[in-house]
Amino acid sequence: MSDNGRGQSERDDDDDDRGWYRWLVVLASHLCSCFAFGLYQSIGPLFVAVQQYFEASSVRTSWILSTMFCFQLGLGPIVNIPVKRFGHRLTVMMGAVLSSLGFFLSSFAPRIEFLYLSMGVFVGFGYCLITSPSLGIVALYVKRRYVLANALAVSGSGLGIFVFTPLWDALIDGYGWRGAFILFSSINAQLCVCAAIYRPKKKAKSKLKNMTTDPDANANESDSPGRHGNTESNSPPNKKLLCGICDLSLLYRNPLFAVYAFAAFLGSGMACIPLAAFMFIRAESKQLSSSQDLSFLMSLYGALGLLGRLTPVPILYFIPALTSVRLYGLALFFAGVISFFSVFANSYALYGMVTAILGIFVGLTFTLISQVLKDLFGPSLVTAGMTITTPFMAIGAILGPTFAGLIYDLTGNYDNTFYYFGACLATAGSSLVIMESHFNKRRRKSRQSQDEPHHSEKGVEMVSHRASTDFDMLEDGHVQ
Repeated sequence: MSDNGRGQSERDDDDDDRGWYRWLVVLASHLCSCFAFGLYQSIGPLFVAVQQYFEASSVRTSWILSTMFCFQLGLGPIVNIPVKRFGHRLTVMMGAVLSSLGFFLSSFAPRIEFLYLSMGVFVGFGYCLITSPSLGIVALYVKRRYVLANALAVSGSGLGIFVFTPLWDALIDGYGWRGAFILFSSINAQLCVCAAIYRPKKKAKSKLKNMTTDPDANANESDSPGRHGNTESNSPPNKKLLCGICDLSLLYRNPLFAVYAFAAFLGSGMACIPLAAFMFIRAESKQLSSSQDLSFLMSLYGALGLLGRLTPVPILYFIPALTSVRLYGLALFFAGVISFFSVFANSYALYGMVTAILGIFVGLTFTLISQVLKDLFGPSLVTAGMTITTPFMAIGAILGPTFAGLIYDLTGNYDNTFYYFGACLATAGSSLVIMESHFNKRRRKSRQSQDEPHHSEKGVEMVSHRASTDFDMLEDGHVQ
């Protein structure tokens, strides 16, 4: 084939990727998020059934969720290795098969500790192989409308809560918790269809060789050697990319990022992740209504969480003074306040209102995680920031359900568990908002005391407090 023919073929393929096919990829990513992020927040009915069957304590039961998130979030950085070697499609397929196997094996659990292996290790690591590639491939296909595409992909977690909570309840009522595991295993295997949509990009290698001016997209390319520890590479761009991914100095180069990592650990990890499951367990213990009505409450939580995941983009666009850092902190703080007041919700209607409000604030925080990193460092260091932030959230996800279950076992009251959730959320949110204001004031004083007109361009930390949104960055073409 001639050079002109090859060029025309590549242009046709790239135009197809930028057209209808890219939104098919976003839909597949949306469905993968529906399972990978929606399951743990909709698993409350299953926890109740398993706990009653094995007559286990809340601490022993909560270790299922803790172990699952240890593998799903804690092992996130190593997923780059199979993505590099096998690509997005095969990696997600392996995750779908492994997680489906975990659900199937869970149906034969002789003791609750067996679920630590089947649910925690198999399902957790399987979803780990699904999460990062499913979100990362969106950046390969969507450039100009990445903010919208990312919000649509992440919003799948809200749909998962809305659909899976009544589904678990219906499966358990009809087939028991063992039969529910088997049937959900077959449902989860449909993620292989989503993985088949993640076809490799033909121009990925040429883009990496040229290192285009879209560093955030290059950071997510599946063929990028800099993402996978190739320290022997003689290519300066690859070395620069590797340093950006593994650069732990971000924690002290930008003091606000260290506060944000703490907020992600204490707020998102310790509280937001286990909150939904314990909301269902608490409502069940108070016998507020039938199990079907309680499942509807969790579906309401998911539906409002879906709305919350879509709200940050218009809020940041129409209120420029409200930065993503401040919005993330305020969302955590108000979620903590609502968690405090939820202990007074002793009727079905009032509990439903509290559930809906919590769904909005918690959903809002999950969408803002990547947008905060863009405002702190710019698009070129989002991957580096996520690599550091995810383990903090994983540690919080391990400790959060365990502490919540321990508090109930010691006090015999789930109200104290929600006091604990509220304290974590309020502390994380208020500390982030206060410290952002402190660093902003210190930066303004530093600017006023300097005579150099270009002083604001000297450090990476100067980018961290821009009152800009993702729309501004997109208009700038992701150019630092």
